[in-house]
Amino acid sequence: RVINSDDSINIGGTDSFAYMSQFMDSTGTIIEQLSRFYGWEPLHSISLWIVRSFTDNYTVYLVLYYICMSLFLIKYAKMFTLNKRWIIATFALMCFFLESFNTQRNTFAVFAAFFVYDALIKKKYLKALFISLLITCIHFSGVILFFVCGILIFAKHSRLDLKIVTFFYVIFSVVVSFVVVQFIPFLIKNNRLNYYSENEMNISIPMLLTFMFVVMVFVLFCNDFDYNTNACSSLYISFAPMFIFQFYYSITYRMMLYSIPLLYVLLSYYKDYFRNKNVSYFILYFICTMLILFRITVFILGKNRDIGLYCNVFFS
Repeated sequence: RVINSDDSINIGGTDSFAYMSQFMDSTGTIIEQLSRFYGWEPLHSISLWIVRSFTDNYTVYLVLYYICMSLFLIKYAKMFTLNKRWIIATFALMCFFLESFNTQRNTFAVFAAFFVYDALIKKKYLKALFISLLITCIHFSGVILFFVCGILIFAKHSRLDLKIVTFFYVIFSVVVSFVVVQFIPFLIKNNRLNYYSENEMNISIPMLLTFMFVVMVFVLFCNDFDYNTNACSSLYISFAPMFIFQFYYSITYRMMLYSIPLLYVLLSYYKDYFRNKNVSYFILYFICTMLILFRITVFILGKNRDIGLYCNVFFS
């Protein structure tokens, strides 16, 4: 449930009503559809138009939408060994379903990103870039995936140690981010995105602490990790600039969502390593539990409509 603007309880929320309205308006030719709304996210518009061509029942669209996301979870599950860690991680990720009514395009794009991460780990960089392009055509937040892909692509072509590349990438991107945020108000001043500049400044302390933990583990143990673990660590750490953007614009938590699936995979990899070294991995279970509880808490409190508070209690 989500608290609506008049404090009544509804299924969905403000954005969910907008999505339903878009579905009902998706008539006419495909050209008209692309020019009607979200022209820069054509795959989303086309999907609405195709289903609307067969039925005016919005529930049908939602059923197909969740079937696709469930199939994406199967792809994600293959990144784990089939054991209790897979069950925990998959359940935690399914908590995305809780607010997906209100962040429909974003959630779908995050689930589709599983294919990008899988391709990157397998060193299929062109495939990863192509899927990133498709995801961006679903939700523009997917543009972050191009930067994520860049860290492993650059490491390959520069032939530098991944640890060194990750370190310099983070330093460079964070510095650039401080500069870019100064120009964002001028870029969004005269379009609909200006609404988000009015939100209070926020940053997720729990997510920041988790990020620092991953950085610490990567720096201390990367020489002992296998390629998959180091690659996932670098991909996750590449989201560092988003903390800068989120501090100024809380709405950028939507880009941070792409890091959550990587985090669960990382915790699984780290647990395997620590277990082999006979090191306690209680903190890994603690982090997973916190992630699940924060997401469920947001859902129960119905805070999806409050972007500022959402970022304070939501692990993103």
